[in-house]
Amino acid sequence: MDAFERPKRLAPGPPWAKILLFLGAVFLILGAPMTLIALYQLGRGADRAALLVFFIVGPVFTAVGSGLGFFGLREVMRWRDLLARGVPVWGMAANVGYDYSTRVNGRHPIVVYYTYADMTGQARQGSMTSLDEARLRALKLDRLQVLYDPDHPDRSLLLDLV
Repeated sequence: MDAFERPKRLAPGPPWAKILLFLGAVFLILGAPMTLIALYQLGRGADRAALLVFFIVGPVFTAVGSGLGFFGLREVMRWRDLLARGVPVWGMAANVGYDYSTRVNGRHPIVVYYTYADMTGQARQGSMTSLDEARLRALKLDRLQVLYDPDHPDRSLLLDLV
């Protein structure tokens, strides 16, 4: 089996993970100052009832922002690690279809389900979603470039769509 060339430039991560990072930052930017303002005003003897909203909303926004940011960063790091040290193998499309449960800019994303064999020869499955229809039309469905994590062979990505 002939090997294929890795990308010269690493992609920054899956788009949905970048959205999680952005939302996490927004929630942190809103929540952390609210909490600090409430604590400062409470120390100055302000009315506790007036600060109740800050004490409820501030920590909730901070926790939600931290969680979203953590999960987004984790996925971006997994993606980059997979691109940097993933094992390249050839795969084959098992099914291609629209994800009708999701709509982005009025369009349904296309999901490519694929199979590949890891180093031990065990058959594995993966899927990847894309909105780039031109790129999907150009795919050779019987010969797909797949990178998988040697430590976690079920984690993979379709290099043709990166």
